[in-house]
Amino acid sequence: MSNFFFPEPQQSWEYNNPINILPVSSNVLNIALTCVQTELQKFFASPTALEKLDRVFDITERNAAHILIKNSAVGIFNQIPHLQIVEDVAMNGAQGAFSQATNTIYLSDSLLRRDSLKVQEVLLEELGHKFDTLLNPGGDTCGDEGELFKDVVLGFPLSQPELLRIQTENDFSTVVIDNQVISVEQAQNSILADAIVSNDDGVYVRRSDGSKFLPNEKWTDIVYTGTKGTWFADVTGDGKADAIVSNDDGVYVRRANGTGTGFLPNEKWTDIVYTGTKGTWFADVTGDGKADAIVSNNDGVYVRRANGNGTGFLPNEKWTDIVYTGTKGTWFADVTGDGKADAI
Repeated sequence: MSNFFFPEPQQSWEYNNPINILPVSSNVLNIALTCVQTELQKFFASPTALEKLDRVFDITERNAAHILIKNSAVGIFNQIPHLQIVEDVAMNGAQGAFSQATNTIYLSDSLLRRDSLKVQEVLLEELGHKFDTLLNPGGDTCGDEGELFKDVVLGFPLSQPELLRIQTENDFSTVVIDNQVISVEQAQNSILADAIVSNDDGVYVRRSDGSKFLPNEKWTDIVYTGTKGTWFADVTGDGKADAIVSNDDGVYVRRANGTGTGFLPNEKWTDIVYTGTKGTWFADVTGDGKADAIVSNNDGVYVRRANGNGTGFLPNEKWTDIVYTGTKGTWFADVTGDGKADAI
């Protein structure tokens, strides 16, 4: 493991983390740790680092800010908290969390089944919570300063509605570790669902701010509906729902453009029609952060996993031998909080 996050020997980290993560998950974590160190060093070496920190945090200890910048710019990270991997059930729906009381960043084990970029984002967000305790001791910057820190470090553009949501969000929660309830600031496991409509003149979105929907925004000038169905789900694993249609000649995807303002050009993801006789859904049933294609047929439920690189789906797999549809409706969503969509 990288010395960046683990000042103790690796053996100590394994002892404190009873989760037996797979080698592929360990590799994802190591890649993410290396990238986090690189991004932090680049950020703090920037001549505008202090200005950017002021945008994120309510800094009351200016000297602490100067020390943090000076040390981090040359790769000295002596204020980094411990890291612990825990089962999803302990995380209360969060992907990551930071506890000032234990000086520990907690990561859900399902997060490590996603790509290293997502792990990197969560680590940066939780480090933002840690840095807030150094720059604003005894206080807490309003909103989710961890998420804002992550966005600023990675250079993610933010719309005014997104910035307002972050600055007014309550990021406090609790996790349960070894039967002990611990107060934390967290990175949520899911983002807010927005209201989406497809009209004759294009696709419109009303963003959610957590308590209501904001004014209408036009995201496309063309109608985007499929002859077999239309869905919005994150098939690429970037945390933003993509537009998906199933037509007579296959499945097409328009990726969310990454800035929260529209969709990218059409991409063909399959050459076959993928619709079930009882229904078709797109939801993450495998827990890797990417929506899989699900169909219910007369002989059971089938799944085509997202292929992991955001370009298509893997071969068909039969998941049940029974038909699973309800007389009033059928859905796939994560109701248990383990990062995998359940059949409802």
